[in-house]
Amino acid sequence: MALSIVYATVGGTARNLAHKIAALLDSRGIATQLYDVKNIRTLEDLPTGDLLYLTSTHGLGQHPQSAHALMKSLKQQSKPGPRHWLNKREANPQLLGSSRRIAVLGIGSIKYHQFCAASQDAVAVFKSHSIPTLVEPIHLDTSELETGLQLWVKKFLTAIGTTDSHVLDVPVRKLGEENLADLSENTLFDPRITESTLLSATMLSSFGWIYHLHVPSTLSPMLVPGAHIAVYPRIEESMINRLLDLGVLTLHDTSIDSTAFIQIDSPHDPDLPADPVSIVDLLSRVCNVNAKPSYNLISFLAPYATTSEDKFKLKYLTEDAVLFDILSYQWPTIYDFLLDFSSLRIPLGKFLRVCPRIDPRLYSVASLPHPDEDSNIVCTVDLLVGNPKPRNGHSIQNSLGPSYLQRALISNEPIRIAILQNQFLSDSGLTMLLGGKTALIGVAFGSGFAPFRAYHELRSAIASMDGVETLAPYLLLLSIPHAEPQLLEELRRDVENGVINVVLCLTRDDGTDTQSKALDIDSFTSAHGTFLHIYKGKRMGDVIHSSSIPDRLLRDLNRPDLSVYYCGPANDAVDTSNKVIENMVGAEKYRTMRSENRVHVEAY
Repeated sequence: MALSIVYATVGGTARNLAHKIAALLDSRGIATQLYDVKNIRTLEDLPTGDLLYLTSTHGLGQHPQSAHALMKSLKQQSKPGPRHWLNKREANPQLLGSSRRIAVLGIGSIKYHQFCAASQDAVAVFKSHSIPTLVEPIHLDTSELETGLQLWVKKFLTAIGTTDSHVLDVPVRKLGEENLADLSENTLFDPRITESTLLSATMLSSFGWIYHLHVPSTLSPMLVPGAHIAVYPRIEESMINRLLDLGVLTLHDTSIDSTAFIQIDSPHDPDLPADPVSIVDLLSRVCNVNAKPSYNLISFLAPYATTSEDKFKLKYLTEDAVLFDILSYQWPTIYDFLLDFSSLRIPLGKFLRVCPRIDPRLYSVASLPHPDEDSNIVCTVDLLVGNPKPRNGHSIQNSLGPSYLQRALISNEPIRIAILQNQFLSDSGLTMLLGGKTALIGVAFGSGFAPFRAYHELRSAIASMDGVETLAPYLLLLSIPHAEPQLLEELRRDVENGVINVVLCLTRDDGTDTQSKALDIDSFTSAHGTFLHIYKGKRMGDVIHSSSIPDRLLRDLNRPDLSVYYCGPANDAVDTSNKVIENMVGAEKYRTMRSENRVHVEAY
């Protein structure tokens, strides 16, 4: 097996990554040959056989200067291809030779709208020549190069059929029956969990992202407004690799190499993996090394120190829990602690037993499920996710939550999701509330808008089928920092169609915001009597009271079934919501609503 690697670089990053990939493949017995694209100007100059095209993006979404001649030549000689990029097993006449397969690996910055524009254009160019795919395209953020490198190599080895650990000369360590107790509560393989695919993401500049998620159609009946999807994140692999490279984890008293696989003999426990599993995969999916280390955890790990200095420090640190509380600020995460005490040699089974598990993150569905045009076994649903706020001294890239979704999208890796049964049961009251038949006041801050976005879609569907008059009265109080073009257009459309009433507070827009001016934002009342009231540079508690809401809507809302649903951060916004609603409906009525469990708070 041989692979040609053609790289197009600006500052040398793509070239360096190409050399690293070549070194990894060479160590696996796969011959590689590197080519600088500046020496390849026409079709005829391209090397024959399987090829990796690795490119960075220059300027405003352009190819590196060295790649201009080749791209121009390819585009001039291309022809319209099939509607999809062929899989590696598909055969079709090709302009570039019947024996060639191509993979594209791109480098860019997700901060820019032209993220990996050069590699995405290269995908389209090769697609127009009907060249089969060797490995599906991957577009990497510059902060994820090490993880992306390993991901691409893993996918390439799978594509050429050499994933067997013995073929790769990767040691398979077997953990015997006597060690299985150490792997209790392992969550690596849970029958409820299914793999899903992130299709794309839309950036909402002021507070987050809309992620478009492919999920099995069997979940569709449960994806209703108010329902939650549990996403099982994973730790960035580079963090796990660094811990393994330090040798802090051992198996049978032997340091574990970051390329090692493990096979767990578990005939009595079908939830544990019987096939070889990468140690990196195991740890990054199960162990939350981003958690804060507890006194009990460090006390458990301290005896595994192997140097006199670390033994002394850890003995001193664990003698007194109060002293530990004073000094533990130095290690905000377990990862930091293990880096600082690198002489630790902890048996893998022990570490799996005591390290906190990675808990799933719950996300409200932000749309109704939509059937996929090409398949009846999957559907698409949206998640609305706020921007992550890393702790001091920690990057977003190393955190869990939304940044994990960004990494998964960039690397084209599947994510693990589930509809948790206990959560589904607890959501049932909320999903009934968001059924369109109950009078409702919704309060949303930032990404707390997610369930209401799905609710608006449901109300639109009911209105188009049965008429607007069949909808129960509804008012949304929404607070976001700045105007978001997509969300504003959705709100404006639904108000015009008589589906919703909205009071929108743009808390950080003082009227000089250029984006707001460009959008020509203004309050209005529709022909149906529904309204959009916009307040710039104002907070919800400053502008919303009974006199700011039309009397007609207040009368309509004054029904025995009137309920309130708050979704937003667990801070003073909850108190603000309570005061605003109390001012609108009256203190006595609001007390009655609370006593009858008609006030629902989802704070995160």
